[in-house]
Amino acid sequence: MTSPSDALAISHWSDGKRFAGTSERWAEVTNPATGQVRGHVALATAADSAQVIAAAKRAAPAWAATSLARRTQ
Repeated sequence: MTSPSDALAISHWSDGKRFAGTSERWAEVTNPATGQVRGHVALATAADSAQVIAAAKRAAPAWAATSLARRTQ
């Protein structure tokens, strides 16, 4: 399924920026209270997942060193 133009296309985030990914497959995002489709999100490929996991591993030391007060701002 392609991303429909009438629904919100939801991006992934990686390395502090939007990450569209390389998949051409999409999934509906629904409001669980109403069942209404609110948007669509691209499904990740294995390569997309590996890229995001690598970014998270690079960010982990700095995040761990960040105080709780700073994280919650």
